[in-house]
Formats: sequence, structure tokens, C-alpha cells
Amino acid sequence: MSVDQRNDNSGACRTETLGRAEFHGQGIQHTGPGSFNVRGDVYIESHGNDGDDELLRALRTTDPRGDKTRIVRQKGGLLVDSYRWILDHDDFQQWRDGEETQLLWIKGDPGKGKTMLLCGIIDELEKAVEDHIAYFFCQATDARLNSAMAVLKGLMYLLLVRQPTLAARVRDRYGHVDEKLLREVNGWDTLCNMLLSLLQEPGVQTPYLIVDGLDECQTGFSELLWLIVRLSSSRARVLVSSRNWPSIDDGLSAATLKVPLCLELNTQAISAAVDTYIGYKVEQLERSKKYDEETRKTVQQYLASNADGTFLWVALVCQELSDPKVRKWHTVGMLNDFLTEFPSGLDALYVRMAEQIFSSRDAELCRQVLAVASVVYRPVALTEILSLVESPGDFPDDAGSLREIIELCGSFLTLREGIIHFVHQSAKDFLMKKVLDKILPHGHDIEHNMIATRSVQMMSRRLRRNIYNLPSPGFSIDRVKAPDPDPLGPVQYGCVYWADHLRNVMSRINNHYLQDGGLVHRFLAQHFLHWLEALSLLRNIGAGIVAAAQLLSMLRVDLQDEQGSRESDLAKLAHDAWRFIRYHKTGIEAAPLQVYVSALVFSPISSVVRNLFRKEEPEWMLTMPLMEEDWSACLQTLDGHSDGVKSVAFSPDGRQLASGSRDGTVRLWDAATGENLRTLGRHSDGCVYLVVFSPSGRQLASVSGGIRVWDAATGGCLRTLEGRDVRSVAFSSDGRQIVSESSNGIHIWNAVTGECLTMLTGYKYPVGCYGVMSVVFSSDGKQVATASSDRTIRVWDAATGGCLQTLDSHSKEITSVAFSPDGRQIASGSSDGTVRVWDTATGRCLQTLQGHGRRIVRSVAFSPDGRQLASGSEDNRVWLWDITTRHQMTLESHSGPVNSVTLSPDERRAASGSDDGMVRVWDAATGRCLRTLNPYGVMSIAFSPDSRQVVTGFTNRTVRIWDAATGKCLKTLKGHDRLVHTVGFSPDGRQVVSGSHDGTVRLWDAVTGGCLSCIRALGDDGHYTGPWAFSPDGYSIRSVAFSPDGRHVALGFTDGTAQVWNAATGHLQTPEGYDGEGHRILWDPARLRIDSVVYDPRAPSFGDTSHSMQNNNALLEGILPGMRISSDNSWILNDGERALWLPTEYRPFCIASSGKVLALGYRSGRVLLFRFS
Repeated sequence: MSVDQRNDNSGACRTETLGRAEFHGQGIQHTGPGSFNVRGDVYIESHGNDGDDELLRALRTTDPRGDKTRIVRQKGGLLVDSYRWILDHDDFQQWRDGEETQLLWIKGDPGKGKTMLLCGIIDELEKAVEDHIAYFFCQATDARLNSAMAVLKGLMYLLLVRQPTLAARVRDRYGHVDEKLLREVNGWDTLCNMLLSLLQEPGVQTPYLIVDGLDECQTGFSELLWLIVRLSSSRARVLVSSRNWPSIDDGLSAATLKVPLCLELNTQAISAAVDTYIGYKVEQLERSKKYDEETRKTVQQYLASNADGTFLWVALVCQELSDPKVRKWHTVGMLNDFLTEFPSGLDALYVRMAEQIFSSRDAELCRQVLAVASVVYRPVALTEILSLVESPGDFPDDAGSLREIIELCGSFLTLREGIIHFVHQSAKDFLMKKVLDKILPHGHDIEHNMIATRSVQMMSRRLRRNIYNLPSPGFSIDRVKAPDPDPLGPVQYGCVYWADHLRNVMSRINNHYLQDGGLVHRFLAQHFLHWLEALSLLRNIGAGIVAAAQLLSMLRVDLQDEQGSRESDLAKLAHDAWRFIRYHKTGIEAAPLQVYVSALVFSPISSVVRNLFRKEEPEWMLTMPLMEEDWSACLQTLDGHSDGVKSVAFSPDGRQLASGSRDGTVRLWDAATGENLRTLGRHSDGCVYLVVFSPSGRQLASVSGGIRVWDAATGGCLRTLEGRDVRSVAFSSDGRQIVSESSNGIHIWNAVTGECLTMLTGYKYPVGCYGVMSVVFSSDGKQVATASSDRTIRVWDAATGGCLQTLDSHSKEITSVAFSPDGRQIASGSSDGTVRVWDTATGRCLQTLQGHGRRIVRSVAFSPDGRQLASGSEDNRVWLWDITTRHQMTLESHSGPVNSVTLSPDERRAASGSDDGMVRVWDAATGRCLRTLNPYGVMSIAFSPDSRQVVTGFTNRTVRIWDAATGKCLKTLKGHDRLVHTVGFSPDGRQVVSGSHDGTVRLWDAVTGGCLSCIRALGDDGHYTGPWAFSPDGYSIRSVAFSPDGRHVALGFTDGTAQVWNAATGHLQTPEGYDGEGHRILWDPARLRIDSVVYDPRAPSFGDTSHSMQNNNALLEGILPGMRISSDNSWILNDGERALWLPTEYRPFCIASSGKVLALGYRSGRVLLFRFS
């Protein structure tokens, strides 16, 4: 008798022979002289039947039980919680217990734990039906374990060892079976027949046959798949595992009762199992390496964030960390090394997998797919990659065939919900470091070039107008659902990233594409609007802004390389395209088809894009308004706040913009694309008055009563600084301190902890003073200057809070203060009308600049070099002072006090903002006004009865009459002293009436422009009540309108009253019974309306005291038949449907219509005319 000992997981003792002698317990004893004890499993082979022994020797190339024990040991043990999920899976339970599944195929990517999963399944099955289980583990690198014959022998061997009676049946049917017989040419068929016939023997219970790693079979691969199919049609229940190979899928297709269980479709369960495995491995490391808590957390977090659902990678990393040569203090350094070098053990595996791919008949297509996957900016979908690779002529370009190619690359790639991913980051690293010459034989540049080229070519073929067949031009993006199949599916990636790939191509390559008439130029000239429509449908219009900017940057580099060359047509188109997208982004995002409507209508006359695509302009717009000649200074309007914006600030790197609003929120915007990056939590105090970035741009301070400091990256509120009625805040130059000025003093805060470091004290304000008016840090952050209503400037030590200097020379409160760039001087502006320059070291007043008279100086600012000083005052002027030569210049154009002044970094321009609502940009050398932003506004607008003329009332006190067809100004009527709030034509079109805030109503001759009549309001005492009063109660005119017969004018007032004026006699009376709100007066052929009150002309005439008034809440009904403005003022509606998006700058202050002609009036002083079909 010979003894063969093996250990199983249970530790039970067992002896086996073909004679079926078994013993169970902790040891085995025999009688006779002496005794022996054996712990573990003991296999006792009887030599009573030499034929059976010879059969087992012929079958045993390996003992699968020993292989399983070795595998579990090498992989660090089998963790029950890592495979428990499979036991509850419906597919597994159906295979184990049901009648409809004979073959379960568990498939998944390398490293997903398939082998250990099968080890766990074997353990669980052995608890119930141990004698009826046979299994085999294929291993490609071991010649004993990598052939179909080895699998067949291993299954037979384990069945016969566990059911010895089956050996007798084999001997009875086939006679003597030895190794020589199995090596014969028919040995495979002989052994297959033996196994299949055994499974059909009466009395043989249902066996469970398990084979791991079909893809590891190197010899007889097809025969093995055939065998698996045959076994699945027998009484056996067969479970196999492999990678996602199309050849295996094809080979198993004949199995009728097959169920595939894909691990990639069970990512949640796999990820949870991997996390459990990580916890188990980290506990082992913690015990063996004596990790402290910080090291343990570091290792756990590293493994969890990089595992990507891969057991193998975790196991190999932990194996290297557990090496006895690795000390605890080496751990963190090794983790950093793994970010660039994958752990040992993966290299050989990946080399073998790469050899399999490159030796296949589809090697070139696999190479292209791997190359694309290696350089794209995001994982691409199966439908997208079709447009990024060049498939052979005989390859069917369909998703099913391409799915097979991905499966051929399954050693490196995997499909998750239709998206192609690397099985693990280490797989991509291997391709880029070890076999780069095979994946990218011509380098990265050529691959980027190929992707860019194919993307543009595919977009040129597929993109078209209204690709989703939306029903109307104003159809909201929120209602858009992609059709199935999606016509944009193949080009989604290319639409977003084509320019990124082009940017990564060396200039010697992309020069060809960036020439006039080249691929890119042709695409933009023909499909630019189609591309923007597609980006809108993809909810990524911001990518268009980035792409246009990148293209423009590449073209500028080319121009620098070719010195003296003219700007190319493509460069002009790229620049115009960039402006086009930025300006119209919001409208195109709201409704994709507005790229052909609003974007074209509201682009300037000289726009390259507009002129290229004139054929795309809406045919239903017969007359479009005249636009500017060129793009304005406004690049983009950022729309998102629900109330007025009080403060804006750029981040120091210029990449972000912060805005604070009356709606209580702070918004962060991408300065390049206009995307709203995040909205910071709502301030409970209401309006956000001020936003300020720290010098690093990482933090943002906002003021709304108190101060909040935000993390600019996450949007989280870091801390709240206590304060009451904070008016000003600033960061120190190092960003570590914040100074704030409020009603309860000046505080310096630690920006990190929120601790108040010091409070600047020393002010004693006289009665009626408002405290500190202005506060500013010096450029080095060491000093703070404050300007106060007590007529002093104080310079403070920012560290200690001590007062260093008190500058006292102004005779009235100081309104503004500024440090020079070098911190050596301070400029101050005061209500005494002077600007003073001080020496910060000595406190001496160096200069007193006089020029504003006795008017309050509201703002002062130094130039970047400190040589010039700008000041703005209530005298409506800006003064530029050269403080070295004392030369001075006056800038005059504002009609209201100047609140703010600044000088550009290049010192060539100055900018000023005024109470007149205007921002003006000046030439600092000549004093010429270069640009005026937000000029005089239109307050009221009306058509003449024949629709040929339009009359407008302006904030600059004038009334203008326009030709509705040409837009030419025919007459300018002057006479009012204040803004003209309301205008209207008489029914015959010969007269114009206007009402103003100066308290007068004027009647004009529309032909000559002469003033025919003027009336003023009288108070109860018979005297004129003032320029802002018209009604007896002292309210101003809100609206005027002629009666249908032109003999009377109805007047509406801001107090809700109305009066009727006899245009011929000047008689004025109040209609009896009227108690409505006189905000606007409108009339149609049937009735005269005063906002919600209607005068019925069928009642007695205006001269009579008995006339009827009735309520009507539908103010706009009938005013604009067919065409009207949406309630939010952002759309022109056609029969209730959105037709034309109005950019923010073109949302009217007042409107008028006549039939299908629509006039919009603006505060900018502009009138736009539209005529619709």
C-alpha cells in the first residue's frame, strides 16, 4: 500500500483507494506493532487492481485538487466575501438547481478574479455533492495544463478518483486502457467517448464539470470548445470561465442551454468584492509590517482609488509591499512608483496577451482600435470608434462586428454599457511603454492627425441642418430626445475633440490642413452652423468655444512662422467663428435651431459666418433689423442670476470669473467658454455686494452683510467671518490675510482659520459721519490704508493693527484712497474737491491737485507704473494727472457724476463709469473718447397708423421720428427738459404727442417737427408742482394716447390716475368713475385702453362728464396679432410659439407693432424693426 497525502481547505482527514476504503477524523490509526498518526488528507491507493491503477496513471498529468490548493496559496488565500455575490446570482442558481441551463459561461476581462471565483464555487458545491464534482484549471504557461487533452484527462481523473466504481465500467467497456493508448492518433476521440459514455451510464448522478480559463488553452482549442458543447448536452452541468473572446462565443454557440454571465455587467458586485479583498489584504499588511494608522489609510486609499475593479492588480501590488525586504518607511515611495511603473508579474501577462493579438488575422484593425483608445481624451463608445478607425475593405462597418474586434482586444480593452475602457490603467501603461512601437508605429503625432482627419471627414458627411427633425425653430433643448438610432452617434466624439487632436499635431503636419481651401477651411465654410447645432444637441456648446480658440491659436502660430504673410481667410473665419459662438452661446444652448435664426439675425454685417451662411437665414423674416458693422466689445453675456449683478471679479490667472448678485448667490464662470462652473450657496443676508479672489485664485471672499470665504475649486464655504454691514474687503498679497471695513470697525482676519487677528481702532466720528469710506492693502500686504469721513487717512500695520501714520489735510470727508504700485505713495480724493498725493513713510502731503472745483471726488486710481493718477468727480469729468511733470488733462463727455476710474495696464487707455449709466473708454494720450457703452435709452416707441414711421422717446430728452423701412432718422424733436417716457401718433399720423418727466405733454407736427402745444400740470393751489409732477397729487406722466378721432389725448400717471386733454383747447379733466392704474394707454379700432382700464368710444365724447370705464386685465391681447414678446422678454413669439431668441442686449424696453411689423425700443437709444411673413 502506498500513501499520497494532500491538504484541502477543511483540514479533514480522508483516505481514498479504488477499493473505496475511507477513514474520517483527525488522524488514522492501524493495529499491529507500533502506531502512526497522520494529520490532513491521506490517499491510500490499493494495488489490488493493476488495470485501474494503470488507467489512473495514464490520466494523471496533474491532480486538479493540488492545482487548486496551489492557486489559492499563491493568490494569498480564498476570501469567502469576495465570491459570495455569485451564489445569489439568478444565473448561477438557475444553472445549479434548474433544468433549463446546462452550461454557464462566466466571462470577464483579465484580473477580474474569475479563477478565484471558480475556486469559491467549487468549495461551495463540494459541501453538498463532493463526489460528483470534477474541475480543471488551464494555464497557458504550463505545458501540462494548456491543452485540450490535459483538460479531458484532468476531468476524467478526478471523476474516477472520486467515484472508483466508474473505473470498473470503463475497463468493462474499453478493456485495458494505458498511457500508450491515449497517445495514439485516436487517443482524443477514445477518451472523449469514454467520458461521454460514462455520463450516460444508468445510476450515475448528475456531475458538475468546471473548467477555468478556456482562453489559456494553447493546444486543441477548437477541440476543447467542441467537448464543452458536447458535455453540456449530456447529463452534466458544465461551468466554464474565460476572457471575452469572440472565438469562444462562436465555439459555444451550438450549446442550446447556455447562459453567459458577464462580469462587466456586474460591476457593482465586482467592485464591492474588490473592496472587501483590499480590506483583507491591507489587514494582512498592517499586521506583518506594523503599519501605523496613517500608513494603513494611505495604502487603503491608494488601492481603492486605483484598483478599477481588478483583483490581479491589487494582489500584485500587495505582494510587492509584503516583500520582507520592503520596510514600513518604503511603502509610500513604492506607491508613488506604481503610478509610473506597474507591479512585477503583470509584464509577462501583458506580453503574452499582446503576442496573441498581434499574431491574429485582425492584427491591424486591433492595432488601430488600441491606438485610438490610447490617445483619445475620453473613453469612446462603440458607435464612435467606427468613425475613428480605417477598417479593411472587406470588414463590415457594423457594431456587432466591431464588438468582436473589441473582444479580440479583450486582454486590454473591455466594453461597459457600450463604452470602450481599458481593463485597468496598467494595461494602457504597458501599451504606451512596452509596445509603443507596435501600437503607434509612426508616433503620437500621426495618430492625433488621423483622428482629427477622420473626425472632420465624418462630420462633413453626416452633419446637416435640423438633423433631429425638430418641429420648430424655437424648440427647447429640454424637450429634445435623441432618435434611435442617433444620427450623431458616430460623430459625438469628433464634434467635441477634433480641434484638440489637431492641436497635438506638429506644425509640419497640420500646416496642410490649416491652409485656405484645406480640410478644416472647407469644413467650417460648409458645416460650421451644422456643427454648432450638433454641439447644442449634445449639450456641449462650450466645446465649440474651446475648439475655435484652439484653432485661432494654431493659426496665429503659423502666421508668426510666415513673417510678412497676410492673415489667411481661414484665420479670419476662425476669429469670427470664435466671436460668433461666444456671443450666441446662450441662445443656441436654449434652442439648437436658433443657430440659423437668432445667431444669424443678430450678428454684425461684416461677420464672416453670417455672410457665408446667408442662404440659411429664415425665409419667414421679410425684413431683418440693421446690425452693427462689426462685433462689439462685448465678447459674451453670462446669463444665470435671477436678479441684478452687483460685483464681478476675475481670478488672478484670468480663467475664472466670479459674480455676486442681488439674488444672494455667487456664481463662478469659465472665462473662456462662459460655462457656469458652480453656484455658491445662497447668502442668508440677501444681496451679495462684493466678490474678491485671493491672489492664488484658490479662495473667494463674498460680502453680504458679513463675509464668507469659499473654496473656488469645490464651491464649499470654508468659513464665515463675523461682521455687520461690511462695505469693503481685500486679500493681502500672499492671500493669508483679509481686511474688512464695516460699521463696527476695520478688522484683519486670518484667511485660513477665520480668526480675527486685529482690529484697527482710533476713529472718533463726528455726528452725521459715515465712518470709513474706503480701505485698501499695499501691494506687499504689509500695510492697510483707510479713508474716513473724519477727514483723515490712516496707514496701519497689517500684522499688529497699529496705526503707523495719520494723514490729515483735507477739509472734508475722504471718499477714495489708493496705494501706488510701489507702496511709497498714497492718493486720496475728497468731498473738498481736491486730490492729494502723500508720502507713506513721512506722512507729508507731496501734491494737492485741484481741478474739480468744489465738487466731490468719488474715485482715484494710480497707473501701473505709478506716474499717472486718474480721478473722477461729481463735476462729471475725469482728470488725468502726471504726478512727475504735473501735466494734466480733462476728459469730458459724461452727463452725470463719475463714480469710478481706472487706467489700463499698458497705460494707453482709461475707463470711467458714471451715474449717467455710461461706461466710457478713453485714449489716455489724447483724451479722445474711444467707445461709449450703454448710451441714451429708448423709453417709449410707437408706430404711425400707416406703419411707415416710428416715433421714439429717449432718456436724453429728445423725440425722434424714423422711417420704418430704412431706419433713417427723419426728425429730432427737442423741447423736453427730462427724459421722454411716452410717445404716440395721432390717428391721421400728422401729429405726435409726448409726455416727459419734466411734467409736460407736448404736441408736435410730425411733418415739420414744430411744437404745436405744451401743457403743464397744476396743483390744488393753481401753481405748477414741479418738474416731476403732472397730476394734482404730484405724480409724473406714465403714458399718453390719442383718441380714435384725434381730438383728445388720454394721459396716465404713476399714481394710477388718468386725465383727458382736449388737444385743440388745452382743456384738462379727470374722467369720472376712473380708479384704475394709469400705467399705459393703448387703443385699437374698438376701444381706448388705459392699462387695465378701457375707455369705450361709443359712450359720450371726452368733453362730456358722463362716460363709461370698464376693467380689462388682458393688456397685450390684440396688440400684437400673431407676433408678440414672451413674458420673460427673451423670445419673439409667433402665434404663441417661440420663433426668435433675443440676446440679452436686444431685449426691449418698449415695443410696438402694426400687423406683422414689430418694432423694439431699447435703453441704448436703438430701435429695431422686424417684418414677418
